[in-house]
Amino acid sequence: MCKQNLRFPRLGILCIISPKLVSVGRHPNIDLSINCKIQDVSGEAGNFTVKVLKKSLFINPDTCTGCGVCGIYCPVEA
Repeated sequence: MCKQNLRFPRLGILCIISPKLVSVGRHPNIDLSINCKIQDVSGEAGNFTVKVLKKSLFINPDTCTGCGVCGIYCPVEA
């Protein structure tokens, strides 16, 4: 979803995405995962299964506050 700014560069992408991410984060039936890749989707609308490959994290998401300090010290360019 966050790559939409490549298709619609003139839209205020944060104005569109922020409310959607908030609603996803609060939804009881959705698990929001980071650093993952979808392997397979099977089933039909309303009744489906998604296989997800979780890649390793170098940051503990349970203790992350989103301050961005790690990005300052990270030796890898995103």
